[in-house]
Amino acid sequence: MSTITIGSVNCRGLSETVKRIDIFTKYKDLYDITILVDTHSTSEKEKQWLHEWGYVGKFSSYSSKSRGVAILFKNTFEFKIHDETIDLMGNFIILDITIQDYRITLAAIYGPNNDDPVFFENIKHKISRYSNSSIVVAGDWNVVQDYDMDTLHYRSENNPQSKAKIHEVMHELDLLDIWRQQHPFDNRYSWRGPNHKQSRLDYFMITSDIEAFVVSSDIGISYRSDHSPVLINLKFSSQIRGKGTWKFNNSLLRETEFIEKVKGDIKTVIEEYEYKNVTYDLKITYNDLKPIDDHALQTPKSVENSINELADYLAKPAKSELETIRSFYVWICNNISYNTTAYFSGTSAVTEASGVLKSKSSVCEGYANLVQALYHAWNVVFVSGKWRFIETTWGSGHIDENGAFVKNFSNFFFLTKPEHFIEDYYPYINNDIEGSKDLQLLKQTFSLEDVSKSLKTTKYARDWGVIFPSHRYEVVKVDKKASISMESKQNTLSKVSVNLYSSSRKLCNESVVMIKDNFSKYTVIVRPKEIGKYTLKVFGTIDQSQNVMPQLTEYLIESTSTEDEFVPYPEHNGFYGPSTDFKLRGFASSESISAFQICQNGEFELTMKTNKTFKCSADIFETDGSRSSDFVMVEQSNSSVCVKARFVSKGYYKITLFSEFEGSDTYSEAMNILVLNKKAAKIPTPFPQTYSTTAEYNCHLIEPIARNIPSNSNVLFVMSSPVIQELLIDGKVYKRKRSIMEHYFKNG
Repeated sequence: MSTITIGSVNCRGLSETVKRIDIFTKYKDLYDITILVDTHSTSEKEKQWLHEWGYVGKFSSYSSKSRGVAILFKNTFEFKIHDETIDLMGNFIILDITIQDYRITLAAIYGPNNDDPVFFENIKHKISRYSNSSIVVAGDWNVVQDYDMDTLHYRSENNPQSKAKIHEVMHELDLLDIWRQQHPFDNRYSWRGPNHKQSRLDYFMITSDIEAFVVSSDIGISYRSDHSPVLINLKFSSQIRGKGTWKFNNSLLRETEFIEKVKGDIKTVIEEYEYKNVTYDLKITYNDLKPIDDHALQTPKSVENSINELADYLAKPAKSELETIRSFYVWICNNISYNTTAYFSGTSAVTEASGVLKSKSSVCEGYANLVQALYHAWNVVFVSGKWRFIETTWGSGHIDENGAFVKNFSNFFFLTKPEHFIEDYYPYINNDIEGSKDLQLLKQTFSLEDVSKSLKTTKYARDWGVIFPSHRYEVVKVDKKASISMESKQNTLSKVSVNLYSSSRKLCNESVVMIKDNFSKYTVIVRPKEIGKYTLKVFGTIDQSQNVMPQLTEYLIESTSTEDEFVPYPEHNGFYGPSTDFKLRGFASSESISAFQICQNGEFELTMKTNKTFKCSADIFETDGSRSSDFVMVEQSNSSVCVKARFVSKGYYKITLFSEFEGSDTYSEAMNILVLNKKAAKIPTPFPQTYSTTAEYNCHLIEPIARNIPSNSNVLFVMSSPVIQELLIDGKVYKRKRSIMEHYFKNG
């Protein structure tokens, strides 16, 4: 089978006949499938345009002045369209199509210029209608994927909410940006604008199952447009397919029998590989290695006088290569301390294996030589069919900020994955930097420049699967504000926090917050108060009881401009959003609740659904850390909690919602909400005082909603409660007649 070329270009309008014919002539023989966006086509002109093209095509039309999408086919190209979804607003076409016996969902999109995440959510649902596992989406997305890599001369990031939504859709549909995948460190752009601005707005997204078929992807040369074409070359015969490529039928996920069968198969495989102590990706079952660990830790002093005696003792009970390597690793990490005096002073330290064994103190080279003497390898071992790294230096501990060595045994550096190891070490052997790349043990190797610029995450982040997809480089240039995304794929982070430090080490946390977007995704927002250089540190843990959180990563922030009027964030140690036990407390869901809210007029209200009744309260915190319960009120019903707040000035506020956890009589944090208030409340007075019975009787106060009532005034009191039958107001009893109780009284 031949190579298929799919090209996509924003043509900036084809209403003008000469330009349209020129564009058609340019691309009709260049690509097998041509995707044109921003065509300015109308339904009345589609037939004429298709005649000018000369073969088959599909149009999504809007007006002669804006929007429009087309998918056009070369006259010699064979295909079959099974179904189609055509947008009436001229923004997308989705085809269920067979190409060279390969069935895919092909989508062409023209993303909105404004920040509209709903558009991309809609695209996801439209694509999901088709059961094809293979998807290709192309067009002008009007959103850059990586602000640092995909823009030039930009002052701020465009459409951040749409960007976050696209990342979410990519995750849910298993999509990848194929050009960036094949060109991870290239800076090229598909759009050129005024003031030398450039960005990569046009790109292909494909499912990972098609990646092997992509021969190449490229950004072409612009023609009669400010956008360059983007293209991919596919060759479905590049893999042996036999009778056909297997494609998963999504409908099977609704079949209970199928699900149970797969679960059983997975369990069988896991049991088989756990028995061998190694899973597919060499994750170690450390419980199975405990006997070997205990043997190494109980090494008698009598065998430590000789390398050979020690090696014989450590290897004696081992039943496999893995156990032998493990025994050496555990003994070295627990018996040799790091010689920090030699490391920092520059004086010589013992590095020969025999000398290290006698002194039990060395630097990196000494560790390596001892390992080599024990099992004839430097820092790479071949075990169970996999090449893996070991690092006994940092496996034994670390150097603290005072330069002292802290013993702290770590499993992370035992058979470390190559993609993790490269963040800490760049192999360089025999003065041959190119030849040394093979020792990275990676399919796609990295240059020294790549690694030096890349973000460094700690062993905790890598072990827990914490990634930072939006900013892959250590240095982040900030024009007024930056949003850095973080995602924990493998483990739930029970606690996370951020600290921002100036170049003089001053804590600047009034300029940074962390927002929890959903169960596993977070956004760190940085708004430096002053131009300059900062250090951003991110901390987290999967252990709720751990008070001191380990560091996950560290960014270098270069602030080039600041907001005209800086408004500080409130003091807060942690993230904004629901607690990890939010649903266990009785709340229905946290997915629809945004941790960041904007209040326009000083009067704030947020209602959350609940599955049961429980006691809760709330407090407001201002930017100076002052705390108040007078300007916040909580009302409850059997199925909801409503938080009302009143802000007496403009700026950021923190609202903390507390609730009882089942089985506990004490209140603890259920959710923290960050609110930007744009205008002070017209009535800057506290709410009426409420009591425990207010929530118990499901009281809803409608009027008055101010605690301070002018004297000698007629007051209309309005409230509702499904429980209360009588009210006592100013010494007088009022019986309930309707669901809403209204009564006037004279304030003395």
